[in-house]
Amino acid sequence: MTSLQKKEDPAPSQPFGWLRGNDPFSQLKAEMDDLFSSYIPALPAFGRTNGGQAFALPTKLDVSETDDAIELVLDVPGIDRKDIDISLTDTGVMISGKREEKKEEKGKNFHRMERAYGTFQRHVPLPCEVDAANVNATLKKGVLSITLPKSETARQPAKKIAIKSD
Repeated sequence: MTSLQKKEDPAPSQPFGWLRGNDPFSQLKAEMDDLFSSYIPALPAFGRTNGGQAFALPTKLDVSETDDAIELVLDVPGIDRKDIDISLTDTGVMISGKREEKKEEKGKNFHRMERAYGTFQRHVPLPCEVDAANVNATLKKGVLSITLPKSETARQPAKKIAIKSD
């Protein structure tokens, strides 16, 4: 079950905090993981650890804006809604979740195991104030859609400023 709660951003003063999850090093790591896994499928990704611990799941996100709302669409295949958490922070929306590892079944010999498991966390900065009471989130066929209605003040047109001349 998803939960929507207002809470403080964990690191509001962090330099380049708006880049969380999309910083150049994270993008480079994801590209390197894709490159290596395409040539050597058995090679674990750079963020994976031994001992059966989980790693960060890659997630793809679309962000769009209308006159009335900000819309987020996130691919979360194989993740139940009870394993997803959505929080509204002072600087944006924090989306996190996990996909549990399927334990090896007795009597099965696995020849290949490529399906990823682990956790993900995405912070999406918002360009304007939203109406927290009317945020809507739905999960359908592995796609999480979040609609964040803009607040009344954010929906008002920009005020024109007259320029005076000397």
